[in-house]
Amino acid sequence: MTSTALRSRAWKLLEMVTTPLLPSDYLDLVSPLRAGADLRGRIEAVHPETGDAATVVIRPGRGWRGHTAGQYVRIGVDVDGVRLWRAYSITSPTNRQDGRVTITVKAIPDGKVSNHLVRRAKPGTLIQLDQPTGDFVLPQAKPAKVLYLTAGSGITPVMGMLRDIEFDDVVMVHSAPQPQDVIFRNELHDLVADKKLRLTEVHTNTDGRLDVARLDELVPDWAERETWACGPAGLLDAAEEHWTEHGVQERLHTERFRPSIVSPATAARSRSAPPARPSTRTAPRRCWTSARRPACSCPPGAAWASASAASRRSRRRVRPRPAHRRDHRGRAGRPHPDLRVRRGGPLRHRTVGAP
Repeated sequence: MTSTALRSRAWKLLEMVTTPLLPSDYLDLVSPLRAGADLRGRIEAVHPETGDAATVVIRPGRGWRGHTAGQYVRIGVDVDGVRLWRAYSITSPTNRQDGRVTITVKAIPDGKVSNHLVRRAKPGTLIQLDQPTGDFVLPQAKPAKVLYLTAGSGITPVMGMLRDIEFDDVVMVHSAPQPQDVIFRNELHDLVADKKLRLTEVHTNTDGRLDVARLDELVPDWAERETWACGPAGLLDAAEEHWTEHGVQERLHTERFRPSIVSPATAARSRSAPPARPSTRTAPRRCWTSARRPACSCPPGAAWASASAASRRSRRRVRPRPAHRRDHRGRAGRPHPDLRVRRGGPLRHRTVGAP
């Protein structure tokens, strides 16, 4: 008998011993970041940036394939017993020596995940990860002149770019309510002191909302620069209109954190208009099963349960259970469905209170 056959028989024996769980479920408890397991990460530190923003340092599992500066990652966090998925920009450089990655999160009112990560997340916490994605990235050929147009937490993907690649001529125009609300402010001013960045801060509490028409004053050569813009929908809509009016829309690259809400009148007008640039983050608040499955439409009040073991069981031959195996009600046969809920793998939801 070959070694492969012996391993297969040994694994099947383990499956019988560990039922209703699988051997991999026990391996996940011992080594959750191991190769071959569902992609996870471990929070190693949480560093405050402002009063309502923090940088989360994550050690990804061995299945992590790396990212490109400007991309984002979907993370699954268990909050009050429910797994919730959100998308956050990666703010660490691609060549970080220790292999860790960072996301910078701004807590928003009534935001379950953002407030949990900023105020309650602790080192050692395990989270679920998807592979990084997104096309809000720099080109392979470095542009001669660059402009970053950001507001609020829209600075996060741009900070990943600034940390990753140096340019000879780069300008940033950033908007925030007050100086203390500028995320990464100390690091930005260090780049200015080293003459690696020209920075203009617009503080909306005193200067009013950033008007893209002021770019002629703030950055006279803005039309000659490759521009990456990220921030509220109003700012991005105004930027796209401004760049289009001047015939340089191909030099503008935008990233939208949330889908915009379109009124019926706007929708009617848009039917005859050319298609808009697709958003790289179409719905960061939707539940996400895996990179290979579409987003699910969970009913309100749904709780998460894992179907990984069930899917794996369907791929192997079903054996009759011995008569002496009894479920929790004393009956022979398969355990009650509530006892077969497992962790890890693709996710399905079941309604709270339902069997």
